[in-house]
Amino acid sequence: MTYIQNNSGNQEHYSPSRFVESAREVMGSIDLDPASNKIANSWIKATSIYTKEDCGLSKVWTGNLWLNPPYDSKMLKLFVDKLVGSDVQATVLTNNNTETACGQKLLKWCDSICLINKRVRFIKPDGTENKTPLQGQVIYYKGSNCTKFFQEFSQHGVVFERNKV
Repeated sequence: MTYIQNNSGNQEHYSPSRFVESAREVMGSIDLDPASNKIANSWIKATSIYTKEDCGLSKVWTGNLWLNPPYDSKMLKLFVDKLVGSDVQATVLTNNNTETACGQKLLKWCDSICLINKRVRFIKPDGTENKTPLQGQVIYYKGSNCTKFFQEFSQHGVVFERNKV
């Protein structure tokens, strides 16, 4: 049996505001979104953003970070490598491919994880929701507010904290 994934290849998939607001509640602010654009930042409201044109991978990442990285496997690896090498408090939304090298790296890096209870309907550039999500997502958290992360993200799914598993 051949598995065919109906994927457009479009890397523009914007984070739904409910996850962003939860991240802001946990971290206190969103200082940087290193994989963003002006449309997405209209509701992410990060103090600073890096767009594709800015090449955020070449910049220094500091502060409280929201990251919904490009899901292309090569770009994802670059963003994950940059993230785990940065000294930031971060909330990361990505596919639930925990068996992959990037997934394993994020699991080892994070302090808490939320296994989202339903597939995320990302926002398309025209402002509409994706009606047919292809797979599930997870939210990784790195920082000292794991209790707050648990309290806030439990509304989105099952939350695990590294030192309590």
